[in-house]
Amino acid sequence: MLAALLTSALWMTGCTKEDPEPEQVQQERQEPVAAKSGVFSVAEDCQVRFAPGNLARGGRTLVAHQYDYGGYFGWGTGNNPGLISTHAEDYCEYNEWGDHFEGHWRTLSRDEWYYLLNTRPNAADKQAPGSIDSIHGFILLPDAWTMPEGCSFSPGATGWETNSYSPSQWKKMEDGGAVFLPAAGYRYGEGVSDAGLSGYYWTSSPENSDQALGLTIHSGGARADDWSYRYYGLSVRLAQNS
Repeated sequence: MLAALLTSALWMTGCTKEDPEPEQVQQERQEPVAAKSGVFSVAEDCQVRFAPGNLARGGRTLVAHQYDYGGYFGWGTGNNPGLISTHAEDYCEYNEWGDHFEGHWRTLSRDEWYYLLNTRPNAADKQAPGSIDSIHGFILLPDAWTMPEGCSFSPGATGWETNSYSPSQWKKMEDGGAVFLPAAGYRYGEGVSDAGLSGYYWTSSPENSDQALGLTIHSGGARADDWSYRYYGLSVRLAQNS
C-alpha cells in the first residue's frame, strides 16, 4: 500500500531540478563489463549477476560505483538513450540498452524482478533499504550469502539509516556479492525529482501502448509492478545470465 501511494504521488509529479544536457552518445559497442554481483535467482530456472553500477548518462558506459546515480532514460531507448521527448509516440518500440555492451547484457522483466523480491528462497531476508556514505538506496543480497567480517545487515528494516555503511564497509559487502540500487529519483523532460527519496528502475515489460512497468524503491521497501509513462526518465541496472 505504501508503495502504491508513493507511485501515485511521485511518478506523476513534474520537474523540480534542472538536468544537464545529455552527453554525446557513442555508437560503437563497448568492451565487456565485469559482472560484479553474486548470483540472484530471477526464475526457477534462471539466475543472473548484476552490472557493478547503473547505466551512466549517454547510455554507453556504467557509473564508477554502485551508489552513483547514473543517467535517466525513457523506456526502451537503447538505440537513442539521449531522447528526452515527452511524446508517447516516440517510445513505441523497446530497444535494449544492454545490446550496446559485449556479453549479452539485458534489463530484467517485471516477472523476474517480482521473483527476485518475493519468490526466491528466503527473499524477505535478503533485501532492505539502506545507505552508503549517506546516499540512500536499496540493498539486495545474493542467493548464497556469507556476512563479511565487521559488517551487519538487518533484513526488512525500514528507513535509510538502519543498514548504513561507509564506502570501505560497502566494499566488503560488494565483494561478498551484494547489490545497491541508489534512490536516484526520476526525470521528466529536463528536470529531476525525488533524488534521495525514491528510486525508479525500468523493466523490459510494457504495460500498454503508453506505459511500461518498473521497479520502485523507497525507505519502506521495494515493489516490481508499478507503472510509468514511457517518456519518464528512470534508472537502468543491467544484468547478465549466470
